[in-house]
Amino acid sequence: VVLLPDLHLDGLATVTAAAFVGAVLVTLPVAAIAASGRARIHEVLLAGIAGSLAAGALASGLQFSADMLATFRAIRWSLGSLAQVGYDNVIVMACFAAIVVPGLLSQTRSLQVMAAGAERAQAQGVNTRRVRTLSLCLGALGVSAAVALCGPIAFVGLIVPHLVRLVAG
Repeated sequence: VVLLPDLHLDGLATVTAAAFVGAVLVTLPVAAIAASGRARIHEVLLAGIAGSLAAGALASGLQFSADMLATFRAIRWSLGSLAQVGYDNVIVMACFAAIVVPGLLSQTRSLQVMAAGAERAQAQGVNTRRVRTLSLCLGALGVSAAVALCGPIAFVGLIVPHLVRLVAG
């Protein structure tokens, strides 16, 4: 929207695709650091925070260099809203869900085995690299579709349940 305002690329599918590319560009380096085996958990967390801050700085820079209308639309979207949700977008979201949900469900057994440790999973025949990469990509696609539809407010719905679980058990 901000990069090419004349093309009117503000549809849900386009924003989702851009959000997915951005999510992958931030997620893959962090996942590579985590998979290296040399990084401790706080270093992986710091890499994730650094990636998030870099993406935020890039977004701010793009908004600063865009015209007023594109900047206004980007800021309005970044504030998040459920007012954008309508039946026309349900079909688009259903298409993304039709890819993400079965894809993740197909990995359930492998992910459960991997919860006991990567070495144990590999001993049981799980291709941990493939499962991890596929799960990260599918998760990024699902999150990017939700955030593209509702703005960052959708991300709150993804984090709050985990926070409640940590507090309430």
